[in-house]
Amino acid sequence: MKPAPQGRLLLIEDDVIDAERITTALHELAPSIEVKVIADHDATLRHLEDMSAGRQPTPDLILLDLSLPTGSGMECLVRFKSDSRLRVVPVIVLTGSISDDDTWRAYHHHANAYLVKPTEPWGLERLVQRLAAFYLQAAKLTARSDERSSG
Repeated sequence: MKPAPQGRLLLIEDDVIDAERITTALHELAPSIEVKVIADHDATLRHLEDMSAGRQPTPDLILLDLSLPTGSGMECLVRFKSDSRLRVVPVIVLTGSISDDDTWRAYHHHANAYLVKPTEPWGLERLVQRLAAFYLQAAKLTARSDERSSG
């Protein structure tokens, strides 16, 4: 039997219901997963600065919605992937946008995957559980920057 996935996940999602569904699905898969939810662009950029400076822990995985209050999730993606400390963290765009332009721009800015949110609530939960199981259990991720610098 495989161990339950564990780790730190940063969820950037402004829809309270989607954030709750995603968090619940993650905790059903593995109660030990730490989930930090940020609901807007400006708060995300402040958190990014804190992570870059070592004041906040580096997540193992980032789930990013493109539609955020006060700014663009795409800008957040660009900032994550341009930061030397954070660029190795997988960023999965999880959005309602089916735009080919958004998809191209996300991959152009080094998103690790672009997933469109299913319309059914159970579909979102199932997708998130499969995604988390892959990235936090099956995939070999790089050692966390904050752990390497302290050890």
